[in-house]
Amino acid sequence: MTGIIKVDTIQSNGGTTGLTIDSSGRINQPTKPIMSCKSDNGATNLTSTGMWWRDSVNGGTTFLVNQGGITHDSSDGKFTLPVTGIYRLEYHSMLLGDGSQVQWRWLKNGSSTLLRFIGRGVDSSNWTPFDGTFVGSFSAGDYIQQEFTQVGLTYDVHGQTYENFSIEMIG
Repeated sequence: MTGIIKVDTIQSNGGTTGLTIDSSGRINQPTKPIMSCKSDNGATNLTSTGMWWRDSVNGGTTFLVNQGGITHDSSDGKFTLPVTGIYRLEYHSMLLGDGSQVQWRWLKNGSSTLLRFIGRGVDSSNWTPFDGTFVGSFSAGDYIQQEFTQVGLTYDVHGQTYENFSIEMIG
């Protein structure tokens, strides 16, 4: 037996809309967990190890998108996930420094390393882009932190429009 189900809105029993489909077939998920942010500092000189996304380190965090319940604690840099699922994490920035390196690690629940990536400054006159992407399974209440470690010389990490961190539930 074949059939067609015609629906333009899917709601929970409580009335919250979880999905809409417009007349062209475009899907909107207004409660899907997704966030995108950048730091407020233009450039931050880092000389040690610590947690990024803390106001005391990066000068504050501006959210470009934040829906679906991902929360951020600016005192410890934690991003807490609201529901169990598969998430994609992405980070993009630029590094300035002659031969300097920065090691970034995404930590799950404060200890488990999800991904380690290194940016390396080419010289002290030109910004060098670096980025990292990770896809993995998380449970509701898990949190993510982004740790930085200065390796070698001091360096500057660019913020504002040259930096972006995003978390998106993809499954």
